[in-house]
Amino acid sequence: MKWKRIKKINYGIHVTHASVMSCYVEDRKDNHIHFVDGTDGGYTAAAKIFKTKLKLAY
Repeated sequence: MKWKRIKKINYGIHVTHASVMSCYVEDRKDNHIHFVDGTDGGYTAAAKIFKTKLKLAY
């Protein structure tokens, strides 16, 4: 991709009033993962902003 060659960082951000934490627990001691996301769209809203920025930049 062109943006990788020019070493430019692109990102999407979505600001919201709250967050949601989800946990996937296979084993409470050794094997669990925590996911933190924003409410009101969270990472999917940020992804839309990111995609729009990429279209405008390139």
